Amino acid sequence: MEPTLLDKLSGTLANAATVALGSALGLALKGRLPERMARIMVQGVGLTSLFIGLSMAQALGKARGGAVDGVVLGLLTLVLGGLLGEALRLEEGLEGLGERVKRAVRGGGSFTEGFVAASLLFCVGPMTLLGSLQNGLTGNASLLLLKATLDGMSAIALASSFGVGVGFSVLVILL
Repeated sequence: MEPTLLDKLSGTLANAATVALGSALGLALKGRLPERMARIMVQGVGLTSLFIGLSMAQALGKARGGAVDGVVLGLLTLVLGGLLGEALRLEEGLEGLGERVKRAVRGGGSFTEGFVAASLLFCVGPMTLLGSLQNGLTGNASLLLLKATLDGMSAIALASSFGVGVGFSVLVILL
């Protein structure tokens, strides 16, 4: 049976919801979450991401054609993705969007920094790309649900430091 549109969007919607919830919790904790605790949260997310990345990299060895072909494919996608992102000036575009949203909502000085940092963290990377493809093509949201958990935890720490700009990154997730 063909997955429905809701099936295909379920991971993205869950990710946006966890980032919104994490941002709200982070804003509620703003000024009360010690920096060392926020750092531990980010380190935990980072270590988990590293473990997931290593597990996914091991799967490259099982790619059609053997380990060398899989590693070459991984290298090519990283290089081409980086070059494409630079050519399209994605980071500059996000910064400009952050500045426009900041002016529209009259955000504080850290608004753009939080918006851009969160948008890049939540919307760039292999889990985002592979999870979105998996969810959109098969309706299986498992990778995006794992990512949503990591992003929700990160949003708490980021919003407690940078403020409301982190919450506005939900708009970029939904795009």
